[in-house]
Amino acid sequence: MKRNHNKSLAKIEHQIRKQEGYYKEHQNKMEDKYSDFVKELQTKGKSTEANFGKLQKDCESSKSELEIANMKVGELLRGKKEVDKVVEGLVKGLGLCLGAICGLISQNCCLLNERVVQRVLE
Repeated sequence: MKRNHNKSLAKIEHQIRKQEGYYKEHQNKMEDKYSDFVKELQTKGKSTEANFGKLQKDCESSKSELEIANMKVGELLRGKKEVDKVVEGLVKGLGLCLGAICGLISQNCCLLNERVVQRVLE
């Protein structure tokens, strides 16, 4: 019986060592996977930081381009207001010229009418 008991203990010890071997093997595999995963995350983190820096630079350049475009639009609006004033002045000037021409035509018509009346009376 003692012999059977020793055999059983030996089998149990063998099974425990075997399980410890499996445990250590799987632990090493998991540590390797974890190490690879950490390295991958670090690489992705660095590329993300680089991309973020590039995006910040692009944002700054876009912001300055937008400010320049806004200044140009402001200049164009001021120029348009000045052009509108010039057009308004030209319209008024044309109105005055047309009025003067109409006045001359009217005066000429009156003179012609007087001549016609004088010739008829003569």
